[in-house]
Amino acid sequence: MEQLALISYLSVVAGNRRGATREVDVPIGHAVSLALPTLRYGIPAYAAFASPAVREPEQPVVQGPPDRWWLLDARSGAVAMFALCSLHPFAKEQFTKVTLPQPVGTVAELRQQLNEIQSLMDKLAPNFLRGEQGEAEVRHQLHRALRARIPQVLWPQYEALAPDFMAWLAT
Repeated sequence: MEQLALISYLSVVAGNRRGATREVDVPIGHAVSLALPTLRYGIPAYAAFASPAVREPEQPVVQGPPDRWWLLDARSGAVAMFALCSLHPFAKEQFTKVTLPQPVGTVAELRQQLNEIQSLMDKLAPNFLRGEQGEAEVRHQLHRALRARIPQVLWPQYEALAPDFMAWLAT
């Protein structure tokens, strides 16, 4: 059986390949989610969403429910789909506006945390997208890193975006 040819997570999502994430229509000021691998839409892809966010000095960020989402093809890096949630929602749930907790740590520590997540995704996403188990300890390490990075109030949005990947990580 021929192995599915995939582009690395970092190349697709971090914009190192053709800047596909810049091709989607995300207004300035929106918060953009981490991209998660998923197979639920019929192709190996990375799904992400964006939400309006209000950032005021000395105030916590207030983030609205996602209003758009997209898929980046894991084989080519191209935008495979873009949709407004009002026309084609990615979830049955109705999300509400949330107040995000203040990030804990220095900017350097937060960047390091994101780099760790991206590195772990680079290792694990191909396993998931090819229907392979992957190393259980690495899956659990990524799950813990995502839990530490994604505020609890946003976790349901991520679970709704890529329930197949989130369930795989937790096994």
